[in-house]
Amino acid sequence: MRNVRMTIWVMVLFATGYTMAGTWTTLDYPGATTTEAYDISGRSVVGWYLDSSGLHGFLYNGTTWPPTTLDMPGATVTIINGISGSNVVGVYQDSSGGEHGFFFNGTTWTTLDYPGALATEVRGISGSNVVGVYRDSSWEHGFFYNGTTWTTLDYPGASNTYANSISGSSVVGGYYDGSGHGFLYNGTTWTTLDYPGALATEAYGISGSSIVGRYMDSSGHKHGFLYNGTIWTTLDYPGASNTYANGTNGRNIVGSYEDSNFRLHSFFFCSEPIPGDLNGDCKVDFMDFAILASNWLKNSSDVPTVKITLDSDPGWTTEGQWQFGTPMGMGGSSHGYPDPNQGFTGQNVYGVNLNGDYALAVGGPYRLTAGPFDCSGCDLVELNFARWLNTDMSFYVKCMVEVSNNGSDWQAIWVNAVDTEIADNQWQQQHFDISSIAERQATVYVRWSYQVLSDRAYPYSGWNIDDVELQGLN
Repeated sequence: MRNVRMTIWVMVLFATGYTMAGTWTTLDYPGATTTEAYDISGRSVVGWYLDSSGLHGFLYNGTTWPPTTLDMPGATVTIINGISGSNVVGVYQDSSGGEHGFFFNGTTWTTLDYPGALATEVRGISGSNVVGVYRDSSWEHGFFYNGTTWTTLDYPGASNTYANSISGSSVVGGYYDGSGHGFLYNGTTWTTLDYPGALATEAYGISGSSIVGRYMDSSGHKHGFLYNGTIWTTLDYPGASNTYANGTNGRNIVGSYEDSNFRLHSFFFCSEPIPGDLNGDCKVDFMDFAILASNWLKNSSDVPTVKITLDSDPGWTTEGQWQFGTPMGMGGSSHGYPDPNQGFTGQNVYGVNLNGDYALAVGGPYRLTAGPFDCSGCDLVELNFARWLNTDMSFYVKCMVEVSNNGSDWQAIWVNAVDTEIADNQWQQQHFDISSIAERQATVYVRWSYQVLSDRAYPYSGWNIDDVELQGLN
C-alpha cells in the first residue's frame, strides 16, 4: 500500500530547505492518531486516517468538518488516493490481506484489479482514466486504465515504476534504477524529474503544469516540492521535521507533515490568494465580511510609524559579527545558501558577516538592537522586515527576534525551530503582531540575535535584515 511505501522512505529518503510563502492549515481527523491528505479536486480533499479501529479513507468537501469517512464495504483497510470531481480511487485490503484497487462514484464501489497481478493500487484519476501500481512475482509496475484497456507503464531500464497521478494525458510518478527518480510521461515521452542536488525524488501529484512531490537532500530530511516546468520550489510546513506534498489542484496543495514527535498530520496549503479572501483561509465566507466591516468601522489610517530602508546606516547597536553594509553573496558553501549580493531594496543590509559564514566559536547571544521607536499614538502595531537567513537548527545555533517597550524587559516573538535548519535563497518578508508590547508605547525596541550553543554547529551565512517597518493605526 502507499503508506507502507512511505514507511520505507522514512528509512532511506530525507530532505530539508526553505518554506514557500502561503497559508498552511492542519487537517487532522478528530480522534485520529495519524491523518494524511493525498489529493484535491476543486475544494474537495481525500486521504486516510488511523484511529483505534484501523485505517479509513476520508472525503472533505472544503466546508463541513469532520470529513466523511469512506470505507470499502467488507474491507479491513481503506485508503483514498485520488479524486476527480465526484469520483474517488484508492486501495483496500480484504479480510485475507489481499490488496485491491477501487473506484467509487459516490454510490457504487467497483474493484479494479490489474489482470494477473498479486496486488493492485489505484493512485490517481483524471476524468475516466486512472493510474496506479500493480505487483507481480518480481517487480512493481505502473499502469494506465481507461475503463476498458489496461496498459503497463514501465520507465525504460527501471526495476520498479510507480504511476502516482494523472492530469489529462500527463502522468507523474517515480521509478527506481538503483536510486529514486521522479518522472513525467505524456503518453509518448518519458522525462526524468530530479530536484536539483537531491539524492532522490518522486512526483506525487499533477494538475496542468503544476507538479508536486517529495525529495531527499544530503542532510537527511524530507521536503515537499512544487515544480512548474521551470522553477523548483521547496515546500516545508513551518516547524515540521519532514514534509510530503501529495496532491494539487493548481492553486492549492495538500499533503502531510511530521511534527517533532514524528506524528503525521495532514495539511492544506493555499499558495495563491482568492479575491475577497481577507483572512487567508482560501475561501470567501462570513469571516471575510466581518473583517471588511471591522476595517470600515475603524475609519482609521493604517500608516507606517517607522520605516527604515537602510539606504544609510541608522547607527543601531551591534554585537559579534553583525555589520552594516552591502552583502557580498558569500558563505553557504557547505550548508544552506550564500548571503544575497544586495538588499531587499537598495544595496545595504544589517547582516552577520557580510563576507561569509558566521564564526563557530561557542558564544553569544550576539544582537542587533534597533530603537527606541515612538508608537505612542498607534494601536494594532505590526513589525515588518525583509529577511534572508541561513542558520543551523536552534539546538546548535539559536536565532531570535525580540521586542521591548523599555529596553530592559524583552519578549521573544520568534525563535528558529529546534530540529530544522533555515535555508533562505531569496528575501522573505516577515510580519509580526506586536500590539501587546508596542501599542501606545513611546520607547519600542526591536532586536535580532544569534547564539552558537554547541561546538557541533555547522557554518551558515547567517542573518540579513532590510526594510524595517513598524506600522499601526493612528
